[in-house]
Formats: sequence, structure tokens, C-alpha cells
Amino acid sequence: MTVADGEDQDSATTVVYVEQVEEEITPPTKPEPTKPEPTKPEPTKPGDSCDKTDPEAGKYPAWEPTKVYTNQMVSHEGLVYKAKWWVQGSQPSITNGAWQLISDIQVDWQAGIAFSGGEQVNHNGSRWQAKWWTRGNEPGTHSVWVNIGPATCK
Repeated sequence: MTVADGEDQDSATTVVYVEQVEEEITPPTKPEPTKPEPTKPEPTKPGDSCDKTDPEAGKYPAWEPTKVYTNQMVSHEGLVYKAKWWVQGSQPSITNGAWQLISDIQVDWQAGIAFSGGEQVNHNGSRWQAKWWTRGNEPGTHSVWVNIGPATCK
């Protein structure tokens, strides 16, 4: 092969030797599929925990039955709650409508808890999602709930 600069001033010559080699080519083999390792289901949103207590609860004042609360946050039985309105003597709990659960824990279904559409719960070994607001309608027995897989906490 000869390469020139186009003005006949400089040129270079390269010699290339090609040798035929007979070699058996084997196609690549596919690796054997591996079984995925069983994994523990992950909570549905960041911060969810299967623990039923909140490590942050100690940072809030303990609930006192004689004190009046208006939108304050308190700790009670290892969880953090916020008063939704003026309240006194009404014990914070997941089923008490005067209090909002602030702790980021997974809640198991309970008949007395109101769930909004999109909220998820564990019940009888499955994870359920509410289609709309509901209270008292048990997952698996009412059409408001959609089974979305195995329970994330046992």
C-alpha cells in the first residue's frame, strides 16, 4: 500500500502480509441462569419499619392526660403523635381520630383505623392497598382492598 501527500512530494509504502490460519471457532456459551437469592420484602416507603416503636419518640414530651394539646407533638407508648385539634384527656393511639400518627411505622389492619385510598397494610400474611377511604372493612373480604403481595412484616 502506498500513501502520498497528493503533490508527489512525499510518499510512504507499507507492506501487509496476510496469512490464512485455519482454526476451529466455537460459539460462546450462555451462562447457566442462577436462582435469585430469596429476599425479605422491603417496606413500602423509605423509613418504614417493621418495628412498632419509634427511636425518635424520646425527643418529644410524653403525653399527659391533664394537659391541653392543640397541634403539638407528643410521645406515647414508644410512638410520636400530633394533636389534630384541641384535645385533653384523650389518649393518643392509632385508632383515636384526635391524634395523627407521626411515627413512620407499618400499621397492621385494625377495624377501628380509617385508611385513605393508596394506604397499605399487612393482614393475614398479605400486603393490601386501599382503593378509597375505608374503616372496618377487612382486607380479603371487601372490594375496597387490593392484594398486592406478601406481607412486608410478620
